[in-house]
Amino acid sequence: MNDVLRPAGLLAVVALAFAMGVSRAAAQDPRPTGSSFRAGVDVISVDVQVIDSDGQPVAGLAPDAFEVTVDGRRRRVLSADFVDTRSSAVPAPAADSPVAVSSSVTTAGEAGTTSGSESLAPRRVYVLAVDRSRLDEFTARPILAAVSDFLAQLRSQDEVGVFTYPTGPTLDPTTDRDAVVRVLQTIQAVRELPPPGEFAMSPSNVVEISRRPESALAMNVILTFCATASDQQCPDRVRAQATSEVLFYEGVASAGSATLRALMAALGDVADRKTVVIISGGVVTADIVGARPEGAALFRELGRVAAQSNVTVYALFVDQSWQRQMAAELGRPPVAPDPVRERELTGRVLDQLTDAAGGTVLRISSGDGRPAFDRVLRETSAYYLLGVESTDDDRDGRLRELRVRVRDRRVSVRGRSWLGGPRSATPAPVAASAPRPEEAPPVLPPATPEIRRLAEAFDRDDRAAIVQAFAPSEASRLLRAFREHESPWPASPRRTAAFALDLAMVGVRIDSVYVKEEALRVLGEYLVRVRGESSDDAFECTWLWTASAGTAGLFAPELGTLVAERAAERCPTDASLRLARAVARDQQLMLFQRQGTSSSAATDALSDLEQQVLEAYEAAAELPAARFEARIRAAQLLFRAGRYEDGLTSLDAAGAQPDDHVLRYYASLVRGQLLYALGRFDESAAACRAALDAWPGAQSARVALVSALIGRGRLDEATTIAGNVLSAPPTPDPWWVYFLGDYRAYDDIRSRLGQVAR
Repeated sequence: MNDVLRPAGLLAVVALAFAMGVSRAAAQDPRPTGSSFRAGVDVISVDVQVIDSDGQPVAGLAPDAFEVTVDGRRRRVLSADFVDTRSSAVPAPAADSPVAVSSSVTTAGEAGTTSGSESLAPRRVYVLAVDRSRLDEFTARPILAAVSDFLAQLRSQDEVGVFTYPTGPTLDPTTDRDAVVRVLQTIQAVRELPPPGEFAMSPSNVVEISRRPESALAMNVILTFCATASDQQCPDRVRAQATSEVLFYEGVASAGSATLRALMAALGDVADRKTVVIISGGVVTADIVGARPEGAALFRELGRVAAQSNVTVYALFVDQSWQRQMAAELGRPPVAPDPVRERELTGRVLDQLTDAAGGTVLRISSGDGRPAFDRVLRETSAYYLLGVESTDDDRDGRLRELRVRVRDRRVSVRGRSWLGGPRSATPAPVAASAPRPEEAPPVLPPATPEIRRLAEAFDRDDRAAIVQAFAPSEASRLLRAFREHESPWPASPRRTAAFALDLAMVGVRIDSVYVKEEALRVLGEYLVRVRGESSDDAFECTWLWTASAGTAGLFAPELGTLVAERAAERCPTDASLRLARAVARDQQLMLFQRQGTSSSAATDALSDLEQQVLEAYEAAAELPAARFEARIRAAQLLFRAGRYEDGLTSLDAAGAQPDDHVLRYYASLVRGQLLYALGRFDESAAACRAALDAWPGAQSARVALVSALIGRGRLDEATTIAGNVLSAPPTPDPWWVYFLGDYRAYDDIRSRLGQVAR
């Protein structure tokens, strides 16, 4: 999907790309004046940078200095034009450069002059892509401020744009340097972290646990976390938290790659030389086959899209692994972190992307990153435009693997790893004055007919039709088709996000590991993509409420906690979401309680967890809209913990009963449970009758009433009511979904999201 929740900037980039593709291609020749390819020879244009160890461009290379292979087969280099875009502000190559700088090059038997004039050299377009979700404000602010020096060294005709992802402010490429600085000043870095958990896991811990949770490697990590816990449930809690963190990291990777892919595709029509400079804290992906989090394949494909669009990509990797080591934000250090491996896990996808797109990764460990910006400017200040022999096979539009080398080992070559030949049945000669793109810019294919039919069902609010279409054998394919194709509503990102959530919620309920994984990828991606510019964004909070209600209905605490914690963080004043977080934690507690305790240490751990959940309910009760239900749920937890008097105290503090018959039913039934446990059978029976007044015929209330009557010794009345329970037709009972939180109102919440999305 290539739309984002704040699409204006991206759409502006797309529109600008098409405009420049028409006007600039006609108005400006990106190749140096005076050089030409031999008439009648069909060639492909390939641009590469040749640099020394300091990043200085190396001039003076003739065609025979280059070795080019396409799909592993050697191709002749017919010409090599050195295009120098350096102005006086950019230092000239050092005198001791390994290859002497020459004022001319040889092109297929002819001489061509090196182009160094600012007025004649081609215009350059730089796009600063800021990954605000992977940077913290303290680290990002000086780096973004240092861009001013980078801008000052560009030539007057060079343009710079800003692209904040997965959401945030954008600016179309412009020569207005002040405008660029102003937009950068508005970017708020909000480093996304996994939801807070019991254990301080490092990315390597997550990877090792996820591959094979019962393996010796995973158990070694798990047992280290559980060394002081001494309860049998600790390993399960470690695995559950690792699963939650996997889903988080995969969502970040999916959202980031999708929005960057849209940017790369949009730049495909820009005729000028294009460089995207990514500023990011990296994305965590597994370095072990079969382990998670996944995401490397997404960035490899992103590199192919960048290569197709003729975009060079550099990445300034802001290494924040030292923060993990200090672990101030996590409370205590993770288990046995290896600093080198932690950096590799976080930065490896950036390496894969830049390798494919002709750039490199420059690591910023401290400071404002000025040396990294200077390096980008040096390396991109000049390049070679090679005329490479073409064949008829190149004209099928298929991507081919491209490798360019220089025989001199003292220099490095930066070039894209993929080549897309122009689609044409008949080869045609290329003239120097007519720039030739390698291929038309790639775009995501339009939504498939199946996805469009599902979208129509979504618009009709016909969820049954979506569920019916998601047969187990088709669901995984449908979810992939949704992710890999254009949205049915390209100009309506909110509608797309609501539709994505619908598909994900249907998918996670299908009993298939493969379908669930695809559904969770969609859910994780949009957890990141729905993020608004500020907290308490109305659409984002409604979307998160719907997601929280849907995941609560799964009773899968590792997933529910991920969504609910994110929701409460993003929408801190939303009463429903604060309560949803407490319910998700309570579901974790219930799993623990069901497993039982076999030692005093386990009992202590259970008591600690109970206290944490009670505190979450207390936090929800601070908001008036959630107070009544939060007090009920705290009372029911205290009932499970055997703290009956405390439970009654919680109920008494709930306040006046609301109009919601379900909540009134819950309050009376929980009161009946507590009173029965205290042996106050008459009061318990009265509470159960009040529950039946709120929800007539409810089976749970009638069974509780029978128990209270038996406790009081009123056996005849109890027998009569029990007979009625057995003979009466089943009546929907809200208690059956009590432990699923807001899932009881999921359909209404979902409908509300649909209204907000439109």
